Amino acid sequence: MLSVTKRFSFESAHWLTGHPHCGSVHGHSFILEVTVQGVMNGLGMVVDFHVLKEIVDPYVDTLDHATINDVMLTDKVPGGWDYPTAERLLLWFVDRIEQGIKNCEEWPKEASCSRLRLWETVKNFAECVPNPVSSGPYLLDEYLQTLRSEQTAASPEEIKASLERLFDRVRKETHGSAPAPELEPAPVPIESLG
Repeated sequence: MLSVTKRFSFESAHWLTGHPHCGSVHGHSFILEVTVQGVMNGLGMVVDFHVLKEIVDPYVDTLDHATINDVMLTDKVPGGWDYPTAERLLLWFVDRIEQGIKNCEEWPKEASCSRLRLWETVKNFAECVPNPVSSGPYLLDEYLQTLRSEQTAASPEEIKASLERLFDRVRKETHGSAPAPELEPAPVPIESLG
């Protein structure tokens, strides 16, 4: 499993109403890191950096040289307009980037946004791991497809072997060369998958 990270920077001001140190208007030089994991395509890329830039840039541009409190008020972020912390701002990015990925026809199926990190200062950042399974959501879909497609076409032993191959792949992609914990498929009655 490979990962690539692109950095975006913007300058913004905000205040945290009532906070003893951050209650006055002040600014930061923010850096947003967006990490994507996946498999390399035929061009040798996990994701084209230009595609990632097209998804993220509009949101960075919205915040650049803006007051975050005003942006949060306009977007009706709960609690965000008077207390726009790095964590709330990061979740604002997560929501918009995930939507941008869903709407992007050029986004590789095998790639997933695996980490977003927002640096507020050189010492402080907030981090979100939107998809903790590094292999992306397509593995769950593949698992369910395997169960559905083989429920009538294969014996229980063949289904088990197919799922073991899938779990082995997840172990290798998620844990690399480190020993992985044993993963057992949850008992799912075949008839419930109909």
